[in-house]
Amino acid sequence: MKHNTETELNESTFIAHLPCQSCGSSDGNSLYDDGHTFCFSCNTYANPNKSIQPNQKVNMQINTTLIQGEPKALPKRNITLESSTLWKYEIAEDKGQKVQVATYYNKDKQPVFQKIRDKDKNFRTVGTIKEALLYGQEKWNSGGRICCVCEGEIDTISLSQIFSHKYATVGIPNGVNGAVKSIKNQLEYLESFQTVVLFFDQDKYGFEAAQKVAELFTVGKCKIATLPLKDVNEMLVANRQEEVVKAMWEAKVFRPDGVVAGEELWDVVKVADEKAKAFYPYEGLNRKLFGIRKKEIVTITGGSGIGKSLLTKEIAYKLIQENVKVGIISLEESIKRTCEGLIGLHLNKPIHIDREGVTEAQLKKGFDETVGNGNVFMYDHWGSIEQDTILNKIRYFAKALDIEYLIIDHISIIVSGLETNDERKTIDILMTRLRALTQALDIGVIIVSHLKRPEGNKDHTDGLKTSLGQLRGSASIGQLSDVVIGVERCVSGEADSQTVCRILKNRFAGITGVACQLEYDNQKGRLFEHDNSLNF
Repeated sequence: MKHNTETELNESTFIAHLPCQSCGSSDGNSLYDDGHTFCFSCNTYANPNKSIQPNQKVNMQINTTLIQGEPKALPKRNITLESSTLWKYEIAEDKGQKVQVATYYNKDKQPVFQKIRDKDKNFRTVGTIKEALLYGQEKWNSGGRICCVCEGEIDTISLSQIFSHKYATVGIPNGVNGAVKSIKNQLEYLESFQTVVLFFDQDKYGFEAAQKVAELFTVGKCKIATLPLKDVNEMLVANRQEEVVKAMWEAKVFRPDGVVAGEELWDVVKVADEKAKAFYPYEGLNRKLFGIRKKEIVTITGGSGIGKSLLTKEIAYKLIQENVKVGIISLEESIKRTCEGLIGLHLNKPIHIDREGVTEAQLKKGFDETVGNGNVFMYDHWGSIEQDTILNKIRYFAKALDIEYLIIDHISIIVSGLETNDERKTIDILMTRLRALTQALDIGVIIVSHLKRPEGNKDHTDGLKTSLGQLRGSASIGQLSDVVIGVERCVSGEADSQTVCRILKNRFAGITGVACQLEYDNQKGRLFEHDNSLNF
């Protein structure tokens, strides 16, 4: 019989994984507290009440008489008598056979629920799980330093034993399918700890459940441990306890997919790749803008190939050297290329073009003093992206990673690939939300924006001046930005090789006009301020 409704799945509580006799899955079948089973591998439904129809709710009489047993060592699991006694994990007689009994308690520390397992790994339950806390929760007061969470009872006991029962350790009562529900029910308790470390099974289901559970916690609180074997008990049986302890202390703080810490990118950076661009701030800009402030949006705009991305990297490099935490979202280049650009600025050599003469030691030193200094975080993504996704990433950068300045290169690509008939309206909404987020998070945001294609035969590569009205996509970019810097090509007289930075908007000081002239040094891969910029 095939299960064709979600009624029971929604109204009942998952108890444990079981083998499926229909498809042969070792753990795809799931047992629920009303007695029915459902295999997520082959969609086979079963219920002990043969007369029940698939769409009907099963009303089984739940046995509330708890079983009494005796704690014993579990040699095959490498669990000691001391641990079994402490955790009241008992061996009992049930229907003429030996069974293992795990007891759960309520908030009054009274036993209310038991999971019973026989030698063939068949499960049944006694009592009601609805009142039960996490497995072992009654043993640990709230508000401690660390609380570890495991999938099942055996792993929970094993982990506690490895830690000599010194750290709070609890288990979810109903496997990974019910992990989110179980954690939600006890979220207040778990949030009271400074750190929560998840020791879920090292398989697809465990990893997916850990990600979903981690999202429930305050940003930065939850960590996910990784093990070389499937679970904690396998590590205990293999006498690899020290690796488990190490896994706890080295557990990674949960980050949403795509967020990468710069200090973790050395293996990516040390391998030569294609070129990356590079940029930095100048005295001429500082004289007119009086620095870069938080809660402001700075927009850098200009024609294609004139130097706006280069200028942006120079600004990022300057912030990094001032020991400021920086988030970088470069949607038109890989994170490796971004890293190479910043390291190249530090080494005064465009290593994206040529690494000749640069030793690996020099490269590593450049890495450690730029993207690897612990203050740089990047979002590993290319191309268009949903607004909610990018804004959530920005929120995470600010709240979890404590960045002070965020760089987005560039704003137009966020919506370029989205199915929308109104790019202007889409950018309006994005800029409005970004403006509010900048204020709420107390961060400075630097964005790159393109210009419209000018009318006539002359374009910005020919020296055409920039203006606010030329911003591509939406007037809201100029309206909601606090500062707008136009990057122009100078093509007159001796200044043919120079780039002009023109202040188009300056909400803080009101000073606009040409701020400086910059000249690109091919050997060093840098933009340097031209001497005559002092005249502006």
